[in-house]
Amino acid sequence: MTRDDRPTPEEFLEVLKQEESAAKKGRLKVFLGMAAGVGKTFTMLQDAQQLQKNGTHVVVGIVNTHGRQETANLLKGLSIIPPKLLPYKDKEFEELDLDTILALKPDVVLIDELAHTNIPGSRHLKRWQDVEEILENGIDVHTTLNVQHIESLKETVEKIAGVSVRETVPDLIIETATFIQIVDITPEGLLQRLKEGKVYFGDQSEIAARHFFQKEQMAALRELVLRYTAQKIDHDLTGVLASAERTKGWKTRDKLLVSVSPTLFSQSLIRTTRRLAFQLDASWLALYVDDGRQLSDKENSLLVKNLALAHELGGEIVTINDPDVISGIKKIATQRGASQIILGRPRTYSFLRFFNKTPLFDRLAKECPDIDIHIIKQDPTWEPLTLLQRQGILQVLPSSRQIFGYIFALSVVFGTSVLSWMLVPIIGYKFIGIIFLLSILLLSLVCKKGPILVASTAFALIWNFFFIPPINAFNFEFNEDTALILLYFFTAIVTGTLIERTREHLQVLTRQEQLTSTLNDIISNITTSPSLQEGIKTIKERLSTVINGKFEILIKQVDNHLVLDKSPFFITNEKEESSALWVFQNSQEAGWSTSTLPTVRNLYIPIKGFHETLGVLIYRPAVGRVLNPEEKHLLYTVTQQLGNYIERIFAEYKIIFQSVSQEQLRDLERVISCTEELKRNASPETLSCLTKLELASKDLLHIFTSITTLIQLHAGKLINKHQHAIKSILNTCQNSSQSLLGEHSLKISVQDDLPLVSLDASLIEVAINNLILYAIKNSPSTAPIEIDVHRTSDSLVISLVCTGMKVPIQLVTALNEKFYRIPGTIPPGINVDLTLVKRIAETHQGYLFFENESQHLTYKISLILPLKV
Repeated sequence: MTRDDRPTPEEFLEVLKQEESAAKKGRLKVFLGMAAGVGKTFTMLQDAQQLQKNGTHVVVGIVNTHGRQETANLLKGLSIIPPKLLPYKDKEFEELDLDTILALKPDVVLIDELAHTNIPGSRHLKRWQDVEEILENGIDVHTTLNVQHIESLKETVEKIAGVSVRETVPDLIIETATFIQIVDITPEGLLQRLKEGKVYFGDQSEIAARHFFQKEQMAALRELVLRYTAQKIDHDLTGVLASAERTKGWKTRDKLLVSVSPTLFSQSLIRTTRRLAFQLDASWLALYVDDGRQLSDKENSLLVKNLALAHELGGEIVTINDPDVISGIKKIATQRGASQIILGRPRTYSFLRFFNKTPLFDRLAKECPDIDIHIIKQDPTWEPLTLLQRQGILQVLPSSRQIFGYIFALSVVFGTSVLSWMLVPIIGYKFIGIIFLLSILLLSLVCKKGPILVASTAFALIWNFFFIPPINAFNFEFNEDTALILLYFFTAIVTGTLIERTREHLQVLTRQEQLTSTLNDIISNITTSPSLQEGIKTIKERLSTVINGKFEILIKQVDNHLVLDKSPFFITNEKEESSALWVFQNSQEAGWSTSTLPTVRNLYIPIKGFHETLGVLIYRPAVGRVLNPEEKHLLYTVTQQLGNYIERIFAEYKIIFQSVSQEQLRDLERVISCTEELKRNASPETLSCLTKLELASKDLLHIFTSITTLIQLHAGKLINKHQHAIKSILNTCQNSSQSLLGEHSLKISVQDDLPLVSLDASLIEVAINNLILYAIKNSPSTAPIEIDVHRTSDSLVISLVCTGMKVPIQLVTALNEKFYRIPGTIPPGINVDLTLVKRIAETHQGYLFFENESQHLTYKISLILPLKV
């Protein structure tokens, strides 16, 4: 190995991280067979019995013996976790008890039927997702699987066996397996077991023998199992080299790109690409080019499903906005260094070839000469009309959304024709042709190609039949009138195509501008908001303007837990609460429209920083439409930016918080307590020193406590609002401040008949005490202090007035800055009093107002809170 070939330290570090992560996960062992009845569960239980004899802690998560006594006998002696009973359609079904397994933490858990679909109400939609979570918690899993349930082989098996496969497992799950054990039997042996009733019972056995269980089909499936396993072994041989060496010497040269659209055929393309990528040991990505066409709810749902399939199979998801599909594919293929592109063969009918442009793959081959292009045939029974429409061909059969355009165009044709019939004696039939042509041009501004073509045809026939002599008869002789008819068609095609392209470009640019503007506004609000809570409020409002629904953002507390009872609209039951907590703890999205906890009403997306999960974004859809890729991307970007910002805030506060430890606070409290004890028997000279020490210690304790409260508020601590009488809070503050007043006098005036106010009493007490302390520290020792409380039309005003000192006007605004102190005041040091009061006011949607009295050396600080009766 040359010096240039050696891995860099960064590559070594990345490899070590990957190996460390893999070491923490559990190991997966798959018992793979060609069909039901080959003995997968039997073999798995035999293996489990041997492991238990060797001292391994084995538990049975869920096993279905299918009534086979010899299989049931192997369960004896094994620890069985009772299944979880879930009600569904007036019945109860047994499902895997995932929480019990995670709490028990055995060495190995047995889970039968990996491809099983869970009953609605389970945490995950599929059992393989349960297995993933168990593996993430460091528990080994042994499971069973038939070859027809491997996602990339689904269509191959359907062609071999002639049956539809509904339940599949992503290839990535199987490829991460540490062990794959083939449970093999000859086709003749399996058919004999079927005949003996060891696979199915009664009529089921006869039905299976007539359809799926045919000798030729079983032989083909057996070969498929062996070939797939051989490919897996060949793929794993790369692990013979050292991991760090492999990162340099065996770096993948190929990268595959598959073009995805909202059609069922795209699922076949995705599976084909996955198989090719596995065989070539290449990375791959699934690209969706949004050409600006408005998707129906069904198409949008299918697109999301296709992209989710690509993600499950290990592909990278990429979306791009471009009215020209070819341009979008070329752009991403060039940027990502794709070496091969996989496309579906379009179905273009001959009578529409005139209207169609150069076939997609011909244009792509011409514009990307250095990239190999694979054209995959499609099943002739799949969606002919949808595929036709996706190729950009004229939509011959309008959808329900487009029918209005045709009605409008025909209405214009009818109205124009009636008006022209009345004008023809005056202006002549040739000028009528010009009016018809002008009408087509005007229609092209508001209608698409289909309605324009229909209107052009109608105008041409009407003009020929009712206006061109001989009237009430068609005349198809080639003359200047016929040339004008042909001009109608040419005008319709050209203007309709050009204007529709312009409209599509405009739609794409408008949507891009809207999403970009929203994202920029949100990022700006995150960084410029006066507080985290205000920023979160703005983000929720802004997101609701571009995505139809309501949003909530939960940020973890200082003690690393989520407070859910402050979101009653979203967290309406135990399922919603469990979903939010699961997303926060596992850093994975879940809920509505996902395969994890899909039965709840909300979508939960984790807010992640670089090192930890900091909260959860909750989305409650206003309608049942699934979010499109652009909307999902916007939410992911917002949560990422918000997570980074919150993590920076937490890091800043953590540094301060660590410096003000609880141990130091207790030390100060002990100093104050000891000082009070010493003062009882101290001499006059010593008493004076002890009094100063006590006051200084109390002042320091107050500073530390204020900083701690300030940190908690900035970190998102939720306030506990209730209805309170402000007068009782003021009385408490007056009593607690008596020992600190010294020669100051404190006068409190409260307006009569003040209503109860919704506020956090403990925080308002802290705010008022801090105002009093600020006045004591920043005014002459004998200056009177007054507190006046009154109401305005919509606010409660708590004003502190102190005489004897006037603050220069240029310093008034600076007093709102953190830890600012008026120059020349005593004692020196930092001042957090006003900083904390301002923060408490903001948490109550209020503010702090500072002013100097005009004639006297007096300043007034007003705490203004919104009044809620």
